[in-house]
Amino acid sequence: MATTIDRVTDLSDIARTVVTGERAGYNTSEHLAHAARQARERNYQDLLIVDADAHHYETESWGDI
Repeated sequence: MATTIDRVTDLSDIARTVVTGERAGYNTSEHLAHAARQARERNYQDLLIVDADAHHYETESWGDI
């Protein structure tokens, strides 16, 4: 699906979104509430979940992981 933007009006909106993290119609509290509900429904409390952030080269951090 191709999208186009009006460079005059939309670039400032895109820049604001990148800088602030805000998106029109996106509600962080609602998103996190849904994530918490799904985690309970899926019994994630019974799993070990590891968030490994290797930045640039994922394979360089395998030893640390």
